[in-house]
Amino acid sequence: MRSTVVGKDKVSGATVSALLATHVEPTAALNTDESPLYTTPGKSFAAHDTVNHRNEEYVRRDLVTGRVATTNTAEGFFGNSKRSLDGTHHQVSGKHLGLYMAELDYKYNTRKVSDGSRTVTGIAKVEGKRLTLRPMKTTAKPGQRL
Repeated sequence: MRSTVVGKDKVSGATVSALLATHVEPTAALNTDESPLYTTPGKSFAAHDTVNHRNEEYVRRDLVTGRVATTNTAEGFFGNSKRSLDGTHHQVSGKHLGLYMAELDYKYNTRKVSDGSRTVTGIAKVEGKRLTLRPMKTTAKPGQRL
């Protein structure tokens, strides 16, 4: 899972197309709902299957190719993300939304790993790094060591 924060006013077929081109191989089969945002970008992939939620279609197997068209995995991630943001964090700022989403991506991508193993891996990734929200201010005078 890779989340990208996009402003409401920036959601367009061109934006979706650019994001998909950056993150998805052209040999992939793309599964989406029937939104017109995906029509043009879908042509750039080996296949583009859609489900029609308006007709209460949520999963479909193509009898010719055997592919399964569904958006259930993505919708499950979005639903869990919304509940996590509302329930755990209660409120998030748009300024830091990307960081919250990176946390949710990590949790989703490691969902089949034990909590202990995920924690050890996460700590190893931050070892030797400093987390600052703002540039650090120094009060050292020229030539003085901090």
